[in-house]
Amino acid sequence: MKLHRQRKPLSRRPLHKHPVERPLGRAIVVLLGLCVIAVAIAGAAGPYRQTRQFNSVMTCGPGGRDCFASQTVSIVDRWTYTTTSSDTVSTVNGQTSTTTTTTTHYELALQWPDGTRRTHEINSHTLYNKAHEGQSAVVKLWHNEIVGITVAGDTDWAVPDCAIILASWLCLAFFGLGVVLWGLLFRTWDGFGTVAIRGFGWMFFGILLVSGLAISLALALHSDRSVIVATAIVLTIAVGAGVWAVRFAKPW
Repeated sequence: MKLHRQRKPLSRRPLHKHPVERPLGRAIVVLLGLCVIAVAIAGAAGPYRQTRQFNSVMTCGPGGRDCFASQTVSIVDRWTYTTTSSDTVSTVNGQTSTTTTTTTHYELALQWPDGTRRTHEINSHTLYNKAHEGQSAVVKLWHNEIVGITVAGDTDWAVPDCAIILASWLCLAFFGLGVVLWGLLFRTWDGFGTVAIRGFGWMFFGILLVSGLAISLALALHSDRSVIVATAIVLTIAVGAGVWAVRFAKPW
């Protein structure tokens, strides 16, 4: 009689997670995160004041009209161009996924009465269609920066540079918050790849979140109460997302 040996099916080795219990290391990570937040808050103070000043000028006139300096200019040219960006994300199992985004930009060439020419990018496709060579337009100026343009009754507002700088500092603060939450909450070390993926997702989410807040501080939130409510909502969402990412999100 011949005996047949039956092979057991191969099974994938489970992902080993190493418990982390180093109070000193946690304290150092939390301290680094707090330092990053402190630097970001200090850097954001000036741009925040300028952004709120811009916001107050938007509604300081009678009937909520803006108080920006206005200048009538001529449209001497217009054109469009596209930019393409690709984002590649690698997972812990070696697979990659690529997302490609194409954006259309609308540009106007404007001429001042003294002959000075400046280019200005607008967001509205409708306004771009109304803008023709030789047509007049009214631009809104704030610290010599074009923040709005009106053509044939349609107005397109631009986010001021101070709000973009503010968003950059808020992104740094968001990064510091992630470091603090990671230092406080993480229990197991599951590899650099997983940490990198979670960090990328955290910052991508943070850029969207704080950019929206910065734009709202410039264009939408006109009262101190609305600023406090919006900031509280953003912090709540950020902390909740951070707790989920560190404690509950499983690696791919």
